[in-house]
Amino acid sequence: MTFYSIGDTIICWNKGNFPLELDENTLPFVVREQDVSAAEDMICYTSAEVQLGQYKEQRLLQINETYELYETERGHLMIYHWATCRFAYGFWLEDLKAGNEVPCYFNPKMREEIPITTSRFFSTAGLHAKLLQRDAVVLHASYVCRNGAAILFTAPSETGKTTQARLWEKYRGAEIINDDRVLLRKYQGVWHAFGYPCCGSSKICKNRTLPLQAVVVLEQGAENRVCALSAAQKIRALVSGIEVYLWDREEIDRSFCLAGQIAGEVPVIKLVCRPDAGAVAALDRYLEEEWYATGI
Repeated sequence: MTFYSIGDTIICWNKGNFPLELDENTLPFVVREQDVSAAEDMICYTSAEVQLGQYKEQRLLQINETYELYETERGHLMIYHWATCRFAYGFWLEDLKAGNEVPCYFNPKMREEIPITTSRFFSTAGLHAKLLQRDAVVLHASYVCRNGAAILFTAPSETGKTTQARLWEKYRGAEIINDDRVLLRKYQGVWHAFGYPCCGSSKICKNRTLPLQAVVVLEQGAENRVCALSAAQKIRALVSGIEVYLWDREEIDRSFCLAGQIAGEVPVIKLVCRPDAGAVAALDRYLEEEWYATGI
């Protein structure tokens, strides 16, 4: 077994005959077995063999280049492809919701493939759903540390999340913790940002926990300025970045509820910006001055 600590939750991987390849993204999250013996909250993934291709004649609900979702007699089956193996591994969503043990089923042909990386597995094995049950959300955002607190940049893809994080690193000495995803959860009554073992192309993936100072919604523009958002706009911006199964009404409802809590307790603002030092200065000025004066 291998154990990981993610957002104060212990994740156990009982590999069976299908080991995962421990990559540099998840290595910082590995913990020793003796350190988790008294853990109160644990999610355990187990492995078994199934010829998943047999389900391709079932009712197909969703499909893209990496996964297919089927409706079977047993329930809703999510199947992923890996390397050259179609129908490589999967799980039933009903198992995912049922308890703390999540059975994962692997095509026997996977024995001939390169091992699945741990970060790939965690990004596809419904971990976000298990954490959402614990009132924690996975947000697509660049996560930086400045003066002992977390600043998050969230926006649709290709809007400049990583660019703004790098600008803060360059001009303010901020530390980039993750350039793509962050886990948000309340800790001791305060919203915190936790490291998450999946990241973007930069491969920056650190296991750091910090109080959340602000969530910054990015929008490209001709000038650099900070804008206040209405309560509805804050919630909409957060929900659009929270990882959920879009066909799961319960997950969507829970994400709205948690987004409303975050928006009511943490500054969520818009930064209209260019990719330059002026964007850093505009946001920094707001965080250092206007937030304390206005409370927006």
